[in-house]
Amino acid sequence: CFTFTLTGNAGTITPEGLFTAGSAPGLSGTLEVTAGEKTVSIPITVGQAPDLLEGFENGASWLASAAHLDTAVACTISQTPENARYGFGSASLTYHVPLVSLPETITYYSTSPYTLGSGANAISLMVRGSGSFALDFRLSDGSTVSVPLTLDSTTEWQYVTAQVPSGANTLLGMSSHVSEASSGS
Repeated sequence: CFTFTLTGNAGTITPEGLFTAGSAPGLSGTLEVTAGEKTVSIPITVGQAPDLLEGFENGASWLASAAHLDTAVACTISQTPENARYGFGSASLTYHVPLVSLPETITYYSTSPYTLGSGANAISLMVRGSGSFALDFRLSDGSTVSVPLTLDSTTEWQYVTAQVPSGANTLLGMSSHVSEASSGS
């Protein structure tokens, strides 16, 4: 037997435990679930749906570049559901870095950088692959900052999140620093 108690203005809960979120963003509260002598408190915040910066379904143009001419890089947009975690669009980022090109910096970027909303505090991606890369942001003073992300070694989709740096107003793209001869996608 469970009892459910909701405090705050995040929404409502039925005696059976069905939670219905409030309709306005920014509402918060605490859900308490009790079974016998044990009570667990769960903080709840009802937020606004995230803004979609890129679903790779609108024909946006992405480019790839490398610091050395011997490095092969490509960014291709696929419109097939088999290559996408959600929807039907995805970007495939591939590279081949020979020994003569080390160390190498590879950059993938949109021809139209993404303006971030004033309340943007995180960027989340669904990624399939392994290794590490960075999201590159432009700050309001014109400088750039990279936020590193490391992926698990798996062939499964991974949900990764990077905090938007204070003062960032634009997402420029992604970059990777390669220190050994390698290929990947």
